[in-house]
Amino acid sequence: MITYFAGSAQSVNNFLFRVYEYFFGETLTDADRVELKHELRYYGVGVFRPGHLVFIYNVITLWLTIKFKQSLNEFEPVPTEPTAPQLAHNPAYAEPPLKSYPNMA
Repeated sequence: MITYFAGSAQSVNNFLFRVYEYFFGETLTDADRVELKHELRYYGVGVFRPGHLVFIYNVITLWLTIKFKQSLNEFEPVPTEPTAPQLAHNPAYAEPPLKSYPNMA
């Protein structure tokens, strides 16, 4: 894509025209070549702009990830043993009935 807009558009277009003529077995007229040349330019711009935005997005994301990693002091693993105390149990508490409402299934 960069080579196309850097000045080698003529050679890229000629290559694509030859490939098209080889695979489809048609010879392109001068009017067809001019039309395809303009379409290739529009497609190139249409692909270059979103690609450029994706590149910028990835650079910013990488920069933020590196910044976040540097802000961490040191790695602290998550404890695997339970640290919370056991729940209180009242033996006088009765279990609720399984069926609270008689009409519900």
